[in-house]
Amino acid sequence: MYTYIFLASTVLVCVVKAQISISKYPAAFQKQPLSSPFLKVVGEKFVKDGQTIFLAGSNVPWHWYGYDFGNGNYVGSKPHLMNYLDRVKNAGGNTVRMWLHMDGRATPKFNNWGLVIDTDNTQRLIPDLIDFLNEARTRNLLVFIVLWNGAAVPTTETKYIDLFWDDTKLQSYIDKVLSPMVQSLKTITSLGGWEIMNEPEGFVYEGKTHSSTCFDTNLLKNTGAGQFWTPSHGTKLWIPMQNLQKFINWQTDAIHNEDPKALVTVGAWSELSLANMFSDKYTKNYYSDCCLVQAGGRSNGKLDFYQVHTYTHNGKYNLMAPFKVLNAAVYNLGKPLVIGEFSAKLSEWQSITNKCNGLTAEVSLGHGRGSLVTT
Repeated sequence: MYTYIFLASTVLVCVVKAQISISKYPAAFQKQPLSSPFLKVVGEKFVKDGQTIFLAGSNVPWHWYGYDFGNGNYVGSKPHLMNYLDRVKNAGGNTVRMWLHMDGRATPKFNNWGLVIDTDNTQRLIPDLIDFLNEARTRNLLVFIVLWNGAAVPTTETKYIDLFWDDTKLQSYIDKVLSPMVQSLKTITSLGGWEIMNEPEGFVYEGKTHSSTCFDTNLLKNTGAGQFWTPSHGTKLWIPMQNLQKFINWQTDAIHNEDPKALVTVGAWSELSLANMFSDKYTKNYYSDCCLVQAGGRSNGKLDFYQVHTYTHNGKYNLMAPFKVLNAAVYNLGKPLVIGEFSAKLSEWQSITNKCNGLTAEVSLGHGRGSLVTT
């Protein structure tokens, strides 16, 4: 298994192979017979330009939350974003994780009925992303674009949340924004992949019984899942797992239909909603091929690799956390696993170096900007 971990606001980078810490990612490459300028998954490895690539870098993840691209905003956010790209490059990184719509507060453009009708008010979203990816390419950086966020209460609750409940509205986003965006960006080699949603578990209706284990969320009860919704928000805002999975399945399918080589993932909030351990008693892979297709019905809507986030609670990682199990094979996933976020500060008193040295046959980098790191 190969893992990258997005580093903290100091933009440190570590790459690990067989317990050897490497500060510059090119030294970690290994030759592969298959050559392509685009990032791909081969078995349980990431490969680019005929080499196994160890992803290392940082979350950007935004300058203005939800406002960096489109609507004429990029001219103001670009200098700040370029500064961050330079910092990642100068630290020896090769990857950044860039967030886009968040909760739909600025993009995409909705009409009064909640249908998506355009990318934004100025039709600048796609040109802005093209420029950002080209800037990343000149710095030899890969970009993973995170479309949506489930780790915060949205300000535009109705229009964004309706995408989880109304198939017509979700399809309008796919037709008007996602597919054209993928079509326009798919030839840019610095596009590492797409992340449909950061931590969808923040929205989930936890503790909900269902006849299908894919949709039953009793094992997530009292774990922190569903933390951004309470009954006071109304039942529409407590989203069943099946709705979240359909949301992921349909968009993943659309990306793969437009660009079959594209890599797609989801940023799971914890191994509890991702790992295949203990016969679904304590953990469950809600993003497995089977669960996503069962929820959404679209056969191309399967993830290409998995991503997990990990943080301490009361100063400790739980016993199933990545920095405890160390070997990703115990999660029984069958696809590459990425550690997409961890805190550089609240890390069970381990330094970044110790964390990296403790990972075996994994690749690591860490969590991004201080606004996302618990301090």
